[in-house]
Amino acid sequence: MSLWGATVITNLLSAIPVFGPDLVELIFYTDFFVSGTATALNLKFKIFTVYSPDLARSEEINNVFIYTIGALNSVILPILPTIGTLSPHAYKKDIKKKINKSDYLTIPPQFLSYLVGLIDGDGYLGVNSSATGNIGINLTIQLHLDDLSTLEYIHSVLKLGRIKIYKDQRSPNARFILNKTELQDVFFPLLKYHSIFFLTENRRSQFNLAMFIFENNIKKFDQIPNYVETPSFSILPANSLGYLNLPFFKNWVVGFTTSIYKPSARTSYVASFDISQTNSSAEREIISAICKYLSFTQKIHKDGTNNFKIKVSSIRSVENVIRFINNAPVKLQGHKKLQYLLWIKELRNIPRYSTKINIPDIY
Repeated sequence: MSLWGATVITNLLSAIPVFGPDLVELIFYTDFFVSGTATALNLKFKIFTVYSPDLARSEEINNVFIYTIGALNSVILPILPTIGTLSPHAYKKDIKKKINKSDYLTIPPQFLSYLVGLIDGDGYLGVNSSATGNIGINLTIQLHLDDLSTLEYIHSVLKLGRIKIYKDQRSPNARFILNKTELQDVFFPLLKYHSIFFLTENRRSQFNLAMFIFENNIKKFDQIPNYVETPSFSILPANSLGYLNLPFFKNWVVGFTTSIYKPSARTSYVASFDISQTNSSAEREIISAICKYLSFTQKIHKDGTNNFKIKVSSIRSVENVIRFINNAPVKLQGHKKLQYLLWIKELRNIPRYSTKINIPDIY
């Protein structure tokens, strides 16, 4: 139903003697405008607390209460609108038939920012063709099997996706996978709702393509055009300062550096912390923004593979890294955590750092 329909319903409610106008005000000017049920419950609560318990229990009010639930549920806009149109066969028998999307709004945006950073570093959005020419889309995060606990943590918070383990002797790994329906119905709408987006070139091009396919309801692989536009909510900043000003950047950095950082302490004299990224102007601005955020003074340079890289080893820079990791809202998990703890342990054995830095005993 349209906004006109909602107006008609609320006008009817306003006609109720004594407290009708208050009911309309409660609908439109409280934080409970989530669903018809939630709104009606709060209407009844206000009647109970402001007017009288007997009035709240009366048959007339109960009828209003039931009517409000049904009417408002039909006009309130979806909390997380699906991107495009879902296939009628999207939810199979072994998957819950309907997702209560309001539950996903309880996922902290800080976690989603961290997750997008991790995907930017270690994830992949694949668009492929089935044997019949239909489009398949999956988001995959692949980590070493030692980092399985990181994927289990992500799965426990999102309550979406599945984890697959590959015990290859040469390269054992674990993968967290979101399918097309989960991306279209929950994960992408969540990112759009919070205005969180990917920052690296590869992930952005993959995301833009997937969004274009969803928004235009493209079903066949051979119908995908060669060029797609960037969604308006995810335009990149022009420079490193613009990245720093993104509301989600600080938590994004936690996930991104988790996937790409390389702490080392190979000698008895110097420890280092390395970050590198592919060769493009946008990626250079990302590294520059990270340097500013962590107060690194070293210059960005290109390594032998033509990637942008920053390597720090000064006392102040190492101290900033420790403070950043220890104060991050999302903690390292699995093998990444072990790497960090071993690095901290080595720092205690290097006088250059141990005598100048307050190295934490616990993480």
